[in-house]
Amino acid sequence: MSALQDHPWPLVQWGVVLGTALLAALLDLRSRRIPNTLTLPVMALGPLQAGIVAGLRGVAESLAGCALAALPFVLLFLYARGGAGDAKLMGALGAWLGLLHSLVLLAAVSVAGIVFGLLYARRHGRLRDTLGRTVHVLGGAAAPVRDERTASNAFQSTSLPLESDLRMPYGVAIFLGALLATGSALL
Repeated sequence: MSALQDHPWPLVQWGVVLGTALLAALLDLRSRRIPNTLTLPVMALGPLQAGIVAGLRGVAESLAGCALAALPFVLLFLYARGGAGDAKLMGALGAWLGLLHSLVLLAAVSVAGIVFGLLYARRHGRLRDTLGRTVHVLGGAAAPVRDERTASNAFQSTSLPLESDLRMPYGVAIFLGALLATGSALL
C-alpha cells in the first residue's frame, strides 16, 4: 500500500491540489503563464507534508509522484513546445499526491486535455487542422525510423508558422483533470 494513498487528511491533500490547479488555470487563461511563485512553493511543501504524514517513506513517494507527474510534460516542453509552467504545476501536484494518485491524475489530465484541446480548436476554427496534424504526427511516430533526420522531420513538418499556432491554456485542462482525479479518489 502507498504511504500517501491513505492520507490521514485527504480533504487537505486534494484541496491543495484543486486550489493550486484552479489558481493556475485562472492565471493561465489571463496571461498564458503559470508562475513559479505558485508552483515552486507547492512543490516544496509536498514532500514536507508527506514527511509529516508518513516519514521518509512519504518523502520518497512524494518525490516519485512529482517526477512521474512532471515527466510527460517535461518531454512536451523539450520536444513539442509545451509549457514549462505546465510541467512544474504537474510536478507540484504529484508531490502532494504521491505515486499512485499521480497515475490517476495523469490519466485524468490526459483525457481532459484531449477533450479541452478539441473543443478549444473547434472554438477557434482550427479543428480540422488540429485533427490533421494529430493524424500526421501519429502516422510519423508509428512509421519505422530509418535515421535521425526522418524522425525529426515527422514532427517538424506538422508545424505551421509560429504566428498561426494555436496555443491553448493547458492549465485549464490540468484543473479539469485534477477535478476528475479528485472525484475518483474521494468518491
